[in-house]
Amino acid sequence: TQTMRWYEWSLKVLGVKLAIRQGKFDEALAMADDLARTPGVPPGEAIQADLAACEALVASNRIADAEPRIESCEARLDPRTAPADWGEFQRIRGAVHERSGQSSDAYHDFAQSVNVFELLGDRYQAALSQLALGRLSAATRAVGAERHLEQAEATFRVLRAERDLEEVARARAHLDTDAVAQPA
Repeated sequence: TQTMRWYEWSLKVLGVKLAIRQGKFDEALAMADDLARTPGVPPGEAIQADLAACEALVASNRIADAEPRIESCEARLDPRTAPADWGEFQRIRGAVHERSGQSSDAYHDFAQSVNVFELLGDRYQAALSQLALGRLSAATRAVGAERHLEQAEATFRVLRAERDLEEVARARAHLDTDAVAQPA
């Protein structure tokens, strides 16, 4: 049935995301590519697979490979019909911009991603985007880093997302180190 296919598809996409979290970037990319090329895959699911592939490419620092793929996703995405995919796209494109040294474009994408997920009521995804904003702000010494990290931390604490709380702590340590290193 169609429901079973959706369920199986969702499990496979989660498998890709788990492989990324475990640092198995090549495995995640291969799985995502396989999903995107599955015969008869609906366009929305193909975009999700391509977004996951982009995420794996960014995580493995293969930005030159991620750029054309994320552009391909943008051309196929309609934010009105797939707002959650659009929010994820913006966060991933923000990461591509960040790694390409385009901080202001990255900030804009991360902020838009936060807005989309807040409008959708998806607190976890909004917190992931807040974390990305906090990390970027800390790295560029922009105002607001602590505020973004606090917002992400509050949500992760309520959701008991321990691994994400560790990410916030690492970003905050970077922020604290930079503050100490700056002359008074």
